[in-house]
Amino acid sequence: MEHEYWQRFEFFLKETAKRDIIVQIEVWDRFDYSRDNWTPHPYNPTNNINYTEQQTSLAAQYPDHPGQNKQPFFFATPKQRNIEVLLNYQKRFVEKMLSYSLKYEHLLYSYGAENWFLIVKVKAVKL
Repeated sequence: MEHEYWQRFEFFLKETAKRDIIVQIEVWDRFDYSRDNWTPHPYNPTNNINYTEQQTSLAAQYPDHPGQNKQPFFFATPKQRNIEVLLNYQKRFVEKMLSYSLKYEHLLYSYGAENWFLIVKVKAVKL
């Protein structure tokens, strides 16, 4: 599944570049990490064999409105809650995404967590 996802992502980037279509990549959006969207989400510890609720502070459910900011997923960076086990998976995802997307100039990036802007900017400069 993972390989197929990145193949489709790359195809999408190539085709939109050919057509001069500007694309905004919403890296993480808080509405995807709460309510009904969180239950089947791969980062939810219930669906993930790589970590537990205890290791990440991620609960199995977030029924409240995303504006309540109860989801620790967005506070994993070192200057916030420093949830290292989660942060490592987040970084790997961002690095993988950038390995495809930085080849293109027709993209805008949007982050649900402002602290991620600095991390992604640093990664982009290094690549």
